[in-house]
Amino acid sequence: MTAPTGMAGIVRPGTRTPSTAVAQRPSAPADTDDLVTSAPTELPATPGQVPRTLPAGTVLLRVIRQRDDLGHECFRLELQTDREFASTGAAQDLRSQRRPEIRLSVAAARNEWTQILRSINTWSANKATLHDWLGALRKKHGTGLRLIVWDETGFEIPWELFVLRDAEHRWLAAGVELIRWTSANAGTGAGSVCHGPVLSFVDPSVGTVAEYFADWPYRQLDTMQQLIRSLTDDKHEVGLVHVWAHGKVGANGAEATLGGMTMDDLLWDPMIALAGRRTLVLLNACGSAQLMDDDRFNEQATRSFAQVFLESGAPGVVATVGEVGRDYSINLLNFLLRRTAHGQRSVSQALLDYRARLAGQLQRTPTDEMAQKFVNGFMYQYLGSFDTTLHLTTKGDAG
Repeated sequence: MTAPTGMAGIVRPGTRTPSTAVAQRPSAPADTDDLVTSAPTELPATPGQVPRTLPAGTVLLRVIRQRDDLGHECFRLELQTDREFASTGAAQDLRSQRRPEIRLSVAAARNEWTQILRSINTWSANKATLHDWLGALRKKHGTGLRLIVWDETGFEIPWELFVLRDAEHRWLAAGVELIRWTSANAGTGAGSVCHGPVLSFVDPSVGTVAEYFADWPYRQLDTMQQLIRSLTDDKHEVGLVHVWAHGKVGANGAEATLGGMTMDDLLWDPMIALAGRRTLVLLNACGSAQLMDDDRFNEQATRSFAQVFLESGAPGVVATVGEVGRDYSINLLNFLLRRTAHGQRSVSQALLDYRARLAGQLQRTPTDEMAQKFVNGFMYQYLGSFDTTLHLTTKGDAG
């Protein structure tokens, strides 16, 4: 809980074909070719989750867990542009990389705010191929660049804080719209307009937050169980599900909890109110975006609480990878509502705006307090479909 005070064009056999058309974005000037480090590779004819082409200005970074020749867990990167597929698996800095110890959840638990930024900066420095790829894409698309990161390794790599070269803002997600994919929503294309009132559960230890929703119809339930029960009723139109509660990952779905409910319990009854893909979910809970293995199943598929809601039909989820302080959570909540509640900006664009503001306030040599505010803002992730917008019902509409 938040504290109370060459993406390669490799399509795997046996995956599903995307069921939703990919939305088109305005084309950016094509005077600069996307940079890749090896020759393009043709797509197999096999259907799969990754669209053959992405909207203009949208690119995909896929992070794949594997084991090296010595049996150590590692990952490789594959890069996909909006124009062509290219395999970069031969690049030394994209393959067989061991898990880096730069987890934001650990830094938050240890209050190592300044050090985690320095560690991420050092880790980013020698990723030459990734720097070249991102640099060429930024040159081509400018502020129209949108990056999808499909990373289900469970290694907790903070891609949002990858340090760029020669960027106005050093931090990747402060200058580039960044969206996280999971297997629950990969390849589903554009999101939808999330429309309706707010349904909320707030742990009593947090105190009241109803004042921040004063402009919209808002219903706060007493328990997480009541909230989930409401979502099993398809008669309820909900624009935003808001949860502010304790979260805990565990060895399996029987031990991991959100708001006092285990992951197994959350998955038991279908949340059919989310099936229409018109409800955004905001999880202010520790580790709600944190991926975990389930030791009962002897498989490499990772899970998270955010993914539970995506699998139920939510087009987008905002969740955290660690414990975020109350004041920082309130700041994000206010900013997100004011930027998205009437469809002004997509959810992922609003998070870009928020991170850019934090980056603009961060001094070159920050104090630990400054670094804490900055890192807390970047612990929020947006997972889901791109172009997901929010249009909350006004009190006048509700009446």
